[in-house]
Amino acid sequence: RQIIWAMSSDQGDLEDLVAYATGYARKYLSEHGLRTEIRTEGPWPRITLSPEQRRNLFLVLKEALHNVVKHARADHVNVSLAWDGQLRMSISDNGVGFSGASASGNGLGNMRQRMAAMGGHFEVMNGDGTTLRCTVPLTGA
Repeated sequence: RQIIWAMSSDQGDLEDLVAYATGYARKYLSEHGLRTEIRTEGPWPRITLSPEQRRNLFLVLKEALHNVVKHARADHVNVSLAWDGQLRMSISDNGVGFSGASASGNGLGNMRQRMAAMGGHFEVMNGDGTTLRCTVPLTGA
């Protein structure tokens, strides 16, 4: 279903991505018993995203949420998507943070590569839990 959504040309704008991604996050985190706060801050510009942009952005969110569920031992997750001339995405949890072992997998590298492929920036902050921040300039397909 996610692949079909990513390739669908009739749901290709930024606002569609925000709606799909936040719906996915809410459902996935709820299924795993995590309290969730989701914030979206528009207004969202009429930017048509390429299938690759939609796929990369969604997979970064999906991988980040998977990492929270699998590794963080968190009970609360904040997801934020905002527009201020570029897309800003933030996923933070109140878990145990990254250790050397949990930071050595492919997930973080893949997320970093996906953001770099779109000219974006990816950063991980470890402290009281973990926060992932992505900033992506988007001009559409």
